[in-house]
Amino acid sequence: MMYNEQRVQEVKPKMVVINIIRNKLDARIFSTVKRGTPYVELNQFAA
Repeated sequence: MMYNEQRVQEVKPKMVVINIIRNKLDARIFSTVKRGTPYVELNQFAA
């Protein structure tokens, strides 16, 4: 949600922000399927 708010504050139209987020999700989904591994949330490993 923070990413969405940050982009909207940059005065980007909401649909542009939604498309950016869609593209990010699509890339993660397809790369996970291509590798054949489960998705791992990396934020939980951050210090």
